[in-house]
Amino acid sequence: MDARRNNMELFMIKNKSLLLFCTCIVLMFSSAILPAKDISSGSAEQSLKEARKLCTGISESNKRLAKSAGYDIEKLCSSLDLFELPDGKDTQEPLVLPRETAVAEVIEVDKAPAPIADDKTAVNKSLKLKAFGYDLFAGEPTSFEPASLIPISPNYILGPGDTVKVLFYGKINESHELEINRDGSIEFPQLGPVSLAGMTFSDAKQLLQQRIKEEIIGIQTSISLGELRSIQVFMLGEAYKPGTYTISALSTITNALFLSGGLSDIASLRNLQLKRGGKVIAQLDLYDLLLHGDTTNDGQLQSGDTVYIPTVNKTASVDGEVRRPAIYELKGPVTAQQLIELGGGLKPTAFNKSARIHRITDSGFMGVIDIDLSTKEGLKTPIKSGDLLVIDASVEEQEMIVTLSGHIHHPGEFLWRQGLRISDLVKSIKSLKPNADLDFALIRRELPPVGKIEPLFVDLRAVLADPNSSANINFLPRDELIIFSNESNRAASLAELVQSLRRQARTGEMAQVATISGTARSPGEYPLTKAMTLTQLIAAAGGLNEEAYTQVVELSRHDFSNIERATSDHFFITLAEALRDPDKDPLL
Repeated sequence: MDARRNNMELFMIKNKSLLLFCTCIVLMFSSAILPAKDISSGSAEQSLKEARKLCTGISESNKRLAKSAGYDIEKLCSSLDLFELPDGKDTQEPLVLPRETAVAEVIEVDKAPAPIADDKTAVNKSLKLKAFGYDLFAGEPTSFEPASLIPISPNYILGPGDTVKVLFYGKINESHELEINRDGSIEFPQLGPVSLAGMTFSDAKQLLQQRIKEEIIGIQTSISLGELRSIQVFMLGEAYKPGTYTISALSTITNALFLSGGLSDIASLRNLQLKRGGKVIAQLDLYDLLLHGDTTNDGQLQSGDTVYIPTVNKTASVDGEVRRPAIYELKGPVTAQQLIELGGGLKPTAFNKSARIHRITDSGFMGVIDIDLSTKEGLKTPIKSGDLLVIDASVEEQEMIVTLSGHIHHPGEFLWRQGLRISDLVKSIKSLKPNADLDFALIRRELPPVGKIEPLFVDLRAVLADPNSSANINFLPRDELIIFSNESNRAASLAELVQSLRRQARTGEMAQVATISGTARSPGEYPLTKAMTLTQLIAAAGGLNEEAYTQVVELSRHDFSNIERATSDHFFITLAEALRDPDKDPLL
């Protein structure tokens, strides 16, 4: 015995760290029987890591010393594998989990808001439409949790399992919690059995207060409900997971739908039935709830009730310029106007004169019916099951406007009117920004019927000097007046217009484009306006530089109208004479 004590003392002196290790292992093993909430996961995890580290590094001699002191290191280290620390995550789950897959029905419908030429275009530009309303209740049911904080309606029907709280104050100060038993009554200490089952909470409260007032003198009472009973209901038909569910006695049809995971993808939303005793006592149209927030027919459930969900029958789709494109369930006869109202109405961008109904014909092929929703007849068009109503968007292109752009203080779009001229938009020199070019401006005109572009040369100086001159051109709808700065690279700013002129040129036609190079201020390609002269082209390029030689210039003309051969002509012109004498200013 003395030898064992001496070995123990020697072990404690020479191997303090080993002793601490052994003590740590013992404490860790002891803590395994404690509740998980009493263990700090952070400190426990750190201690466990340190203990495992010591186990991997302990020598054979230390193992023998520990064994002589009464510790079996092999068993202590192997016991570390029994510990599993909590992951720290909240294990509380919601009543209803999101479904892994969506329940909404989808079909292929046309996406294009612009007018559609035929059904093939609709197929090529397809988009999946979802059935309306199914996502609201979609979930995975988990477990029942009693609703203890919901206000109780005075019309709540009492039954076995409900608890009534009664508080006495005045002559007697005490409280009682009385549960309604299976006989439907409560055992009131001073009053004896009182039958309450089947009564509304309001009637039961009035009955108890009357009995207490008559039989117990000198006290006042406060009566409320405590813990409520649970009830069992059946969710049948096209429920997501049909079966029996235990829910709160306060639950309504929609509460039961939510807790049971909602509806299947072929369920009817407009004819849910509440059955009690084999009879239908209420019908619920979920569209009333979803579209109008109306819960009038959302009946309260009782134990043993059945919520039956029939299969969806007739559906129709609406797409295009409506606020809520979707597949909608039809109830009774429906017109185009009513289907649009289900879709939330038309968007401001809708063009109600252009709409179509895609319908399966009697021959089994898809047909199209054009309707005008701006008329009463169009709005009253009957909708059949399987129809797809598509409303087109208004064309984004503007008409009956004139655009003013470029080097001006107030650019923008203006309403066109008959007789509108340049001087009506550019009223004075003050309308222009500093250093504006008065010798050249340009009108970009789109000619009917297909919008062919025609450029027009504008002498802005002549317009401002004399509004009655021929330079003050009358605008047409969709004209654009472009004003330039003397400092800008105008050739670059006109590149897009030049490309448009080249693209619209057809075989045998020359693109209305002229090129200027050399000592012009802004050399490059410019629109060739009607009856454009050499000096006007120079003005379009911003004029000439100071070092320009004005005695002789070369004018080259290239003709590619003949597809078999191209011709080129070259002329030498005295520019000084062309600037002085308009008769010597050649046409381009």
